[in-house]
Amino acid sequence: MPTTGEQLAAWYRTELGRTLGRQEREVIRQALSCVPGVRIVQIGTLADCMAIPVNRKVTHAIVDPYGQGGLDTTMIANGEALPFQNESVDIVIILHALEFSENPQQLLYESERVLSQDGYLLVLGFNPFSFWGIERFVHFRFGRAPWKGKYRSTWRLHDWFKVMGLDLEFEQRFFYRPPIQRRRFLRRLNFIEGIGRRYLKPFAGDYVLLARKRVVPL
Repeated sequence: MPTTGEQLAAWYRTELGRTLGRQEREVIRQALSCVPGVRIVQIGTLADCMAIPVNRKVTHAIVDPYGQGGLDTTMIANGEALPFQNESVDIVIILHALEFSENPQQLLYESERVLSQDGYLLVLGFNPFSFWGIERFVHFRFGRAPWKGKYRSTWRLHDWFKVMGLDLEFEQRFFYRPPIQRRRFLRRLNFIEGIGRRYLKPFAGDYVLLARKRVVPL
């Protein structure tokens, strides 16, 4: 049985996965374009253990919480017990890892622990209140990623951020089309994106949240 990471990597090589992956990388690039920091930890991958590109030279460690491996820069580790010192990282990027974590709050606590003061946490996730959430409900019993994950709403993450002392600074929802594999239909339904951005924001299939670690004055 393929690991969750292998299943995700295979899914991102499908027509739907490639289409979504391109949009995810672009939104993440925009979110991080003005974020300072050179020490980056990335938990999870989008496809084939590729690092998320940034517009500067950085130290980029990729944590593979699924046991997939594949690159020299990838370390296999439990995302809920990160092998980094306190306040040693400028940016933590979580790519669909919360959906497959047995303890997502602990994963967030670990991310907050390793963040430096004024560090940034970026979370990429699937929205349960969308076409993707419906598709997950239909396919969940088959037990394959990305449909076997437990999708977390942005409202839930907002609450967790507040408890952990993280201030939300950026939020973008995107991909309003239903998760269809055929390229022809994906292209025909592209008009839904404009409608969704104007009238259906809460129902996007994917989202990116960027939060900043709050500095507590002495």
